[in-house]
Amino acid sequence: QAQIWPLEPHVEVRGDGTIGLAAFDATDLAGTPLAMAFDIATTRQGDDQGRLLITTAAADGTATLVRVDAGSNAFAWRLAGVVFGSILVGLVYLLAATMFGRRRIAVLAAAFVAIDPMSYVMSRISMNDIFVAVFITAGYLVFWQIWSGRWARSAWWALPLVGVLIGLAAATKWVGFYALAGLWVLILARSDLGRLLLVALLALATVVGAIGAPWPFGVVMLALLALALAITWVRPIRLDLADALTALPASAAVLAGMALAFVLAFPSVDGRTPGGAVEVVFGLLARGAQARWPAWLMLAVAGLLIGWRAWRSLRDPRSDARWYRPGEMGGFAWSWVGACLIVIPLTVYALTYIPYLQLGHDWAVAGGPGYGWSLDELHAQMFGYHFNLKAGHDSASPWWSWPLALKPTWFFSGSYDSDQIAAIYNGGNPILFWAGIPALATCAVLAWKRRSMALVLVVAAFAFQFVPWIRIERATFAYHYLTAVIFAMIAVAYLTDELLRRPAWRDLAIGYLALVVVVGVLIFPLGSALPMPDWYINAARALPPWNFGFQFPDPPQGTREELLTLGTAKVLLGLLLAVAAGFFAVTGRSWWERWGSRRGVRPRHMPEGG
Repeated sequence: QAQIWPLEPHVEVRGDGTIGLAAFDATDLAGTPLAMAFDIATTRQGDDQGRLLITTAAADGTATLVRVDAGSNAFAWRLAGVVFGSILVGLVYLLAATMFGRRRIAVLAAAFVAIDPMSYVMSRISMNDIFVAVFITAGYLVFWQIWSGRWARSAWWALPLVGVLIGLAAATKWVGFYALAGLWVLILARSDLGRLLLVALLALATVVGAIGAPWPFGVVMLALLALALAITWVRPIRLDLADALTALPASAAVLAGMALAFVLAFPSVDGRTPGGAVEVVFGLLARGAQARWPAWLMLAVAGLLIGWRAWRSLRDPRSDARWYRPGEMGGFAWSWVGACLIVIPLTVYALTYIPYLQLGHDWAVAGGPGYGWSLDELHAQMFGYHFNLKAGHDSASPWWSWPLALKPTWFFSGSYDSDQIAAIYNGGNPILFWAGIPALATCAVLAWKRRSMALVLVVAAFAFQFVPWIRIERATFAYHYLTAVIFAMIAVAYLTDELLRRPAWRDLAIGYLALVVVVGVLIFPLGSALPMPDWYINAARALPPWNFGFQFPDPPQGTREELLTLGTAKVLLGLLLAVAAGFFAVTGRSWWERWGSRRGVRPRHMPEGG
């Protein structure tokens, strides 16, 4: 019996020199094929059926027309992104509504995300950025409920759920780990002992991570360190010795025990030799998983901690509200947080590679089909490719240009009948984007003045999705801003609502919203592939964002420093700065006041007579 096989040629060349083919389907033909034709259209996407038409003749002389799908059905591979894009709008609404308790802020934030060309295009282009944005936003949404105390008795199950969501985000794209760092900072900032550790770790990271990095990253790290020290000066750290004496030994014991297990397993597995600090982390985790017992030990300890927290919370629900305090759970509170926000994300991340392992690859030992890379080698190759990539790109744009909407990524253009042209750029609405950084800066000031935890989360979430890109030296693109701009739009929505609530500023806010709508309508065709007259496209391309000739320089071509260089001198300098910063955070203000009192200088906050 005759059959028709639609095949897709692959670019990959096999060892024998042949090009691999992938069969899509096999369709039986009722008779002898006589002729065939494609039912396609190159002028309008809506008319492109993507079908193969075949006429056949049966033995009795009857003819049959067979229709076979042989095209690229855009609906199939766009559907998941569209669904997640819609989910993102709902998550932004819920996050803004629960943070601020004002519906108009939530409606504005969700509307900004829904109509902005950046999120609209990334929901339709079948890239993974929209998925990681959904998982990160969902993680912050659940985290906010327990961090703010709204769900006062739910931390025992909600924080593990946050770990699952962040694990899915990291498995989708490594920027999920940026959000994980942001969550840890927000947790540690809730206690004096945590604030002390943050100041010390920030000082250490300034030396270890910024020396050798692009100079803007070093400047930003120094500015953040100065800001942290200034905050500790205004609000001095007052350590609770009971918390410190219980939490530090307990947390150190768990951390040291887990680290020791993976270190002991490292030489017992014959894996690749790490080439840097980041690859050492890959190697430790992969060889620990290969040896099995360190991984099972880590999971067992995490399970015990999570079970203990659940048992304690169910017996004493009020203790659940104290989950972030380092002295809670007999000093093992931070260890429980580590189980939720380190072990669970890593476990979820590892589980997504089960299909890769089922192909015959292993955790750390070379072998399997293709290049024979272990999971350790695969990650080293991925990291090495991105870190050392020096090739430029016509659509590339540096991090500082993203809030200015200077260079969107060009995805598609096509000419149609009647001199019409369609294009897809992922550039955001300039009126929204330009307001992002000023809105965030204002929110940071208001967070301090109003003691607003909601504004702290918005600013911190944006910072951790944006600032790490300053360190990246490879070619970057506007869509890398997606996970950060979500929080910028929440900040814009908050300030817009603040203006609408003040009669003197209401007209300005209404005018701003009207301008957002007008500009959004004008640039909508540039992100939707809506066929437009050539004069429209030519007018748009006269402006820098959509002009092919407007390009940024290629990335630096010289030798790059490692992401984390752990030379002896640098580590010692980092530790010295960390100790000094921690000492200043704890004793700097009190020392200055004692010194001033001995010299007869009365600090401003001290009243007359004492």
